[in-house]
Amino acid sequence: MIDYQTAKEYVDLGFSIFPVVVSKDESGKYSKLPAVAWKEYQERLPTDEELHTWFDSLKYNVLGLSTGKLS
Repeated sequence: MIDYQTAKEYVDLGFSIFPVVVSKDESGKYSKLPAVAWKEYQERLPTDEELHTWFDSLKYNVLGLSTGKLS
């Protein structure tokens, strides 16, 4: 389970993260989609405020990692 503190630890290590929604279809296949527009996180780290919004309520409990130069 990803909460604010766990998400903050990733960011403190220099990883640019964003929340992800995981769903399961009728056939049992899982899919994952970004819960927010993620492209900007290729260029910048999320703010503390964003982390609180995403992970304090446990609405999102999966994170994505933006790979590339920044992370």
